[in-house]
Amino acid sequence: MAARVERTVIACGREVRVIELTVGDIRAWLAGLSAPPADAGVDVVDQLLFEDVALAEIGRMTDLTADELADAAPSELAAILDCCREVNRHFFALRSRLMTAGTMAMDSMAAPPPASAG
Repeated sequence: MAARVERTVIACGREVRVIELTVGDIRAWLAGLSAPPADAGVDVVDQLLFEDVALAEIGRMTDLTADELADAAPSELAAILDCCREVNRHFFALRSRLMTAGTMAMDSMAAPPPASAG
């Protein structure tokens, strides 16, 4: 069995380990999106600071702690994120397809029903 890809990047005052998510990791991430804990609130900064990833997802791909993520400057995280994108290109492609599918579903629900002939 081949080892998953792993890289290091210097950021946040240390070497940050970036790992390739396994298929199981990606399934767990997706399951967490569809069934979030009842007490989970939406953190706008976590979800929207970066266009294509949430801070929690960066945490899944690195050995950064939640405190380190919170204390990091966006520019430091951007350097880490570049490495995350390289190592986890399949995850980012899946996430993009899911976002597109979700947008299309929302658009179709918002569209007025077709006029009936009659």
